[in-house]
Amino acid sequence: MRRLIILASMTLMASAVQAAEAGKVIFVAGAAQVVDRKAAEGDAVQEGELLQTGADGFIYVKTSDNGLFILRPNTKARIVAYHIDRANPENTRVKLELISGVARSKSGDEVKRARQN
Repeated sequence: MRRLIILASMTLMASAVQAAEAGKVIFVAGAAQVVDRKAAEGDAVQEGELLQTGADGFIYVKTSDNGLFILRPNTKARIVAYHIDRANPENTRVKLELISGVARSKSGDEVKRARQN
């Protein structure tokens, strides 16, 4: 039983480490979802989560460093990585993946400091 509890605790800690919060939804219009749930203002967006809009949908995500990631109608996209290292900007890693459709982005404060990446 003790091993089972330890294994379960380690699994929960590993999943928490893998997916960091990339930002928050600040605007939603029309059909829009984050993973398999309806998108709503204030929702956290974790690294790796699929964002999707329908024919009339828009999602605006404010990133953790005040950037923007905007999805227009009929779009699928993912914030694959959004790791900000304020102490060492050279370690900052950001990867946005556009699967289909149209998206816009504005670099956040810390991403601008790490332009070489």
